[in-house]
Amino acid sequence: MGGKNPSPLRSREAHTPLRATAVAMVAAFFASTAPPVSADETGEWKVLFDGRSLNGLLVDPPSQAQFVQVTDGVIRIFGSNDGGWLRTDRKYSDFTIRFDIRYLETDEIHGRTSAGNTGLLLRSPEISVSGRNWPGRGFEMELWDQSKRTGFAKDGAILALQPGAPAGKFEFDIGAAQRAYRPTGEWNSVEVIAHGNRIWAKLNGEWLGTAYNVAHPDGHVGFQIEDGIAEIRNVRILEHTAETWTPSTIVPLFKDGELRGLSVSDPAYADNVRIENGLLRLQGQGGWLKTEHKYTSYTLRLEFRFPEGNADTGVFLRAVDAETGSGWPTSDEVQMVTQRVPPPTGAAGDPRWFGALLSHGTPGGRAIIDTGAVLDAYRGSGEWQEAIIDVDGRRVGIRLNGVPIAEGDDVAHLDTGGYVGLQIGSGVVEFRLIEIRGLRKD
Repeated sequence: MGGKNPSPLRSREAHTPLRATAVAMVAAFFASTAPPVSADETGEWKVLFDGRSLNGLLVDPPSQAQFVQVTDGVIRIFGSNDGGWLRTDRKYSDFTIRFDIRYLETDEIHGRTSAGNTGLLLRSPEISVSGRNWPGRGFEMELWDQSKRTGFAKDGAILALQPGAPAGKFEFDIGAAQRAYRPTGEWNSVEVIAHGNRIWAKLNGEWLGTAYNVAHPDGHVGFQIEDGIAEIRNVRILEHTAETWTPSTIVPLFKDGELRGLSVSDPAYADNVRIENGLLRLQGQGGWLKTEHKYTSYTLRLEFRFPEGNADTGVFLRAVDAETGSGWPTSDEVQMVTQRVPPPTGAAGDPRWFGALLSHGTPGGRAIIDTGAVLDAYRGSGEWQEAIIDVDGRRVGIRLNGVPIAEGDDVAHLDTGGYVGLQIGSGVVEFRLIEIRGLRKD
């Protein structure tokens, strides 16, 4: 919000409007492949390792069983020159798997090195055809002792195992992997989601990577017998239902006249939020609506209108609860304001422009706005409009009614994640739909 804010609000660094540099948005936001909506875990977690035996697990090939032991409530996997893997005795389709892993310090060579190196194999066929008796045509989350390696920090990367795995799109955040990794002897927590044709990997709470072209609709899940020594515990799996949330799930925050996962941050401002005639109406000044979960990267879609007069609201991108004034949080903000034609100035940080990037108690960063695109895309008072905000790491891009209008970088709170919120500013703004798709921090 601009002009009336007594909090430490400041404009981000202004740059000349450049339509050609407006950010490209995620065109497939409403892809038909997205699973049904739910923000809740459903189904029942199944223990794959009971701490005492390998019931439900098989060593393939059986000749490698000597390299897998159960001791002190953990699975200990020793490296073998011949490789192999420890796999489930049945196949899984859409699932989330969680476990803890640590790599042991040793001066002895196990397999081809003393450094811990294994991997989580996903939706793999039974036949071992890749490398050292590992299954081909499948996918793997790389698990290795990064403190014993130099060069590419690939702990947590998703690999396609050859021969037979398809080429396609893979994403990996090396910086997140370096932040998340815990050194030799310490336990690391892993979560991997396989749903439809995608796999997502998380290490110690950091989202690391995505694969978009999973080869099989189902397959076995298991751990490589490779090099060094690794210990694994707390292995459990959740088979997905039609309601399970994944990072590609489109979650309605307001739909059909109902708030879902959005609430007023402070009850003192509750009277500024109403639902009338199936619409979410923000009227008054002070407070904000915040999501139930924190997010790191996401796409937010809003259908809104300004019924009459001048109104001033905005979207908090990754907010934390530290207040900066009027009940608003510490956060970068995308300005949503009744667009007068034209405002007196054209600076990227001028809060009188729809799409301006503002900073509430954050360092701020580079901002670009295409004022011509804003004026072309903006519709008048009383008309329904669509805004899509894409937050990808530290970058943000804004599209208004299908037109890219602004972008910026250095969005705060990437490491910790933050709440997505709607500012309750001045005037009246109404919403008929608010949806989000992205990576939750919690």
